[in-house]
Amino acid sequence: MISNELSTIQFKDGQRAEIALAMASFQGEITVIETPVVRPEMAGDWRRTLNLPGSANVSALDRQEAAMIITIRELADKGIGISGMQKELKADPRRIRMLARRGRITIPDARATQPRTIGSKAREACLLMREAKRAKLSILLTPLAAKGLTIQAMSDETGASKRTVLVTLREHNIVRGPKTKLEA
Repeated sequence: MISNELSTIQFKDGQRAEIALAMASFQGEITVIETPVVRPEMAGDWRRTLNLPGSANVSALDRQEAAMIITIRELADKGIGISGMQKELKADPRRIRMLARRGRITIPDARATQPRTIGSKAREACLLMREAKRAKLSILLTPLAAKGLTIQAMSDETGASKRTVLVTLREHNIVRGPKTKLEA
């Protein structure tokens, strides 16, 4: 007696042969890479990946970057920092730093090399101006404080903030008189 499964087994032989042929062709097309892929230390510019090496676009970009490296070197020699370079070159600070690394240029920290006298002079002038305003305010606050007005009332009367009124009273040792009783 012949098995009922024999016809099914024979029917599947054709499909098995097709699968074996497909696997053989698949395995034959695969090539094993013997040497590892070496990537450059620094990621390339995205504009370079869109152009063929040696094309006119790439050489124009090379010329532009070479000119920028020369300018960065000149600005760094003058002591100009990254912010000044950004304004001069109209370029992104990351790109300036990348080109400086490529050209082995050290960008000076302009904040550390240049004196900060402009900020300190402006700050001193602002403090002196505030002191002069509080001195004028103290002349107005002396009779109001003698009457015993509240800080809010003195602030409303002079137009100064409550904090300024308190600082002025403390700074000029203005004594406040007896508090007035509010009428109901």
